[in-house]
Amino acid sequence: MGEDQIEIFNDNFTDITETDWYNELEVPAGETVVIHRQNLNFTQAELGEKLGGKSKQYILDIEKGRRNISLKLARQLGDILEHNYKAYL
Repeated sequence: MGEDQIEIFNDNFTDITETDWYNELEVPAGETVVIHRQNLNFTQAELGEKLGGKSKQYILDIEKGRRNISLKLARQLGDILEHNYKAYL
């Protein structure tokens, strides 16, 4: 291997959204919702149901940044998607 290459062997996986690298990218909150939703294998419709019967379109609007995420909604998303609510603000 060249000197600019490294080889890493590690069986532990880290959620990319919890890395310094990801946080420095300033990824929109809606994209973080997509990643966390997909990591849990939820469809937009399933996430909407878990949010109290919100429509698939409502979730799509969040994910595309067309709907703002309130503090209350961020906390609900945090509980459902199993992450700190601050990831969605």
